[in-house]
Amino acid sequence: MTVEDKRPRVFVSYAHDSDQHRQDVRRFAHFLRRSGGLDVRLDEWSTHERRDWSVWMIDQLRNADFVLVIASPAYKRRAEGTAAAADGRGVQFEAALLRDFLTMDRPTWVPKVLPVLLPGRSIDEIPVFLQPYSAGRYVVESLTIEGMDELYRVLTGQPRYPLPDMGQVLSLPPAQKSGELSLAEEQIGPGRSWVFQRSIGMRATGPVTTYWLHTSGSNAAVTRRRAVLLDVCRMLSATAAVPGVPRLLDHTCTPTDITLVVARTTAPSLRDLYFPPPLSATRVPQFVEAMHSLCRTLQEWHHRGFSHQALTPDSIVFVDGGRLPRLLDIGLAGTEAEDSEGPLTDVMQLGAIAAEALAGTPLSHRTTALLADAQSPVPRHRPRDASAFGTELRLSMTFGNT
Repeated sequence: MTVEDKRPRVFVSYAHDSDQHRQDVRRFAHFLRRSGGLDVRLDEWSTHERRDWSVWMIDQLRNADFVLVIASPAYKRRAEGTAAAADGRGVQFEAALLRDFLTMDRPTWVPKVLPVLLPGRSIDEIPVFLQPYSAGRYVVESLTIEGMDELYRVLTGQPRYPLPDMGQVLSLPPAQKSGELSLAEEQIGPGRSWVFQRSIGMRATGPVTTYWLHTSGSNAAVTRRRAVLLDVCRMLSATAAVPGVPRLLDHTCTPTDITLVVARTTAPSLRDLYFPPPLSATRVPQFVEAMHSLCRTLQEWHHRGFSHQALTPDSIVFVDGGRLPRLLDIGLAGTEAEDSEGPLTDVMQLGAIAAEALAGTPLSHRTTALLADAQSPVPRHRPRDASAFGTELRLSMTFGNT
């Protein structure tokens, strides 16, 4: 429905306090009808023929979309029953009908009966049955739309602040039962079409990382995000027996939410065991074997189209008495940041870790060249994959330039 279609029928109920008051009411009603475009009804416009005014009043009240009660001392007196029987019989009758309608059906009639204060009138002139202090009242400051903005908006159904459309209720990830959940990362898609959170918390079995994806609507980005995280879930399940892969503890999938809970191993990190450099003569071969093992783990991911892309000395821990490296989490796998060059990003980060840990250790030209190539800003200049890097690091550190 357009604003033009909103032509409510409006009945003006008022008392004949004085000639001036009658003129003020007539000018007000005329403005609403002529300038406001409303179907306003006023008794003075129906005096062209003899009529039964009681029947006319009943018809006006019943068929009006709104009844405007113009506050004045005489209206209040007559509506509250303190006037003499012959004092304004018409208003006494109208007010009695309004009281009866309000008693019969308040949900219908309270929004329809609007107390109006013309310029110079007081709230104390509103009849008490219209609740002047606890219900709405409408002040007319001038005979302009701006001067009666609130009233005109109610009459035409045009709120100043329209109620916004409701969006979808967002699902939130549950808190971990054995401790608090700490938000470590959050990504939000355009228009909140998806929300991805990575949180660190505790379960009875120990520390965990929770990955939660909430989607709303359906578009290419949403479909891609869901597919990638589900693929990560399948990849973790498929590589559960591979040494060094984080353990998937739990996962749930609904049409709007995917949650993965991954064990976060509590163990010494690579930084704890191999930093600061230089390494001792006995620690160098241990470090090289650890890197070779880590590269094999990552190669299993790369074969399946995934990469970590967040490898640091703190994201790698050691179990089995410090002999077996394990990834602390899944890094950027399954996030918007993962890209097709992810495996070569892993190679670059492995090269940076090795170069830092081996700083101060005498290296052959072969090893020096390998570390330089691995950290090249040009991806195609790096070793072709994690397995190639791990194997070459082991050979170059064992046999030197031969």
